[in-house]
Amino acid sequence: SQLQFSCCAPKSKLRPQAPHESCGLWSYQKIKEQSEIDMDRRQRLMFKVKLPSLGTRRICVHQTLVDVFPKFVDNSNDDIIVNDEYKKVVISRKTGLITSYEVNGKEYIYGGALSPVMFDDNEDPWGWYLNEVGFKSYDIKLDKGHKGLFQNCQSVTIVESGDLLTEVQAIFSRGESHLVYNYKLYKNVPYIDVKGHVIWNEFMKGLKLKTGVNGKSKFFNQVAYGIEYHNNDGYEYSQNRFTGVESGSDALVIYNNCGIHANSKKGKYLSMTLLNGSVYCAHPTGPLGKRILPAPERFTNFIENGVHDFTFRLMVNKVNECERLSQEFNHQPYVNEYFPHGDGNIPSSIVSLSNENIIISAFKKKKYEGYLIRLYNGSNKPQSTTLTILGKKKKVSFKKYEFVTLEFDGKHIEEAIDSSIY
Repeated sequence: SQLQFSCCAPKSKLRPQAPHESCGLWSYQKIKEQSEIDMDRRQRLMFKVKLPSLGTRRICVHQTLVDVFPKFVDNSNDDIIVNDEYKKVVISRKTGLITSYEVNGKEYIYGGALSPVMFDDNEDPWGWYLNEVGFKSYDIKLDKGHKGLFQNCQSVTIVESGDLLTEVQAIFSRGESHLVYNYKLYKNVPYIDVKGHVIWNEFMKGLKLKTGVNGKSKFFNQVAYGIEYHNNDGYEYSQNRFTGVESGSDALVIYNNCGIHANSKKGKYLSMTLLNGSVYCAHPTGPLGKRILPAPERFTNFIENGVHDFTFRLMVNKVNECERLSQEFNHQPYVNEYFPHGDGNIPSSIVSLSNENIIISAFKKKKYEGYLIRLYNGSNKPQSTTLTILGKKKKVSFKKYEFVTLEFDGKHIEEAIDSSIY
């Protein structure tokens, strides 16, 4: 037997045990659950659903017999190829990297994406004297005598394959450190999600992820309430939740939600700094070349050793969409598991905006009465939107990168005189 997923139609008195004809049935995929118990008593299921803004959607699950879903992976000798209506992605079995990312027939990757690169450094956490020493793909087939954490693993493996998701695992190693990538390629979805698991046992080494890009020499980073462009000079600049390179009217953007706040670009390569294996609060006090640590014979705790997890999203989109898309990646929905009786009406969105690229950056209850709403225009062009709260509407206009603060007293939406939440 298999399962069927369908939504519950609004404004209905649908009972949980009955499917609703107007909703249609959604395909799903069984994927590995998070435990390591080899028993089919728990199942983890993936399905695609569209949620209303600041709202909920009830999902009905029915057990029935259905046809087996087809796979959508091209397993060639050297590459893993995923091709759908939005994108074509090629992952090399030899290198473990994304070597091609095409959107609408246009190539955005040059050489490889998120390639792990190790750098020589020194003890000083404020100074980068970096020399690239590389990282390599690790394949147990080439080293049958290897024992340890990855003794049963292959370098590049398809770990999930179905109607909704192809997930590819790639393992890299250098010295005593390792990196495991899980590329999540969703069917008919424009982005690629990448989860990185790093086991870092280096000292006086730095780790960056290097992506070759086809685009303009300048790149951009998210900063507070705006986007800042930087030169192609190899210097490190601060970033927040995304960085990208323009290519015509679109941009290749890398979103992150894991605390990466520095990157650089030199030539065609955009690099994000992940780890710095220097010493906490060490600095040379004499001429360069002299020792930095006052007592090198004592044990020293090198920072950022241990296990780290990172999550990225690669996507091609317009620059003025980045703010919204970064919000979607960083504030993902969650599931409430309960069994409602099914009577009553299902409400629509509590809050909505007519312009999807205007962001609600704050919605807070004030101390005494009413609510405070802060809207932000993440575009470099003037924009306008209509804000709707429980049926009450307000049209708001913005200059580029402007935010506007509003008040809602339950009946009216007005521009706030005092923007504090008190």
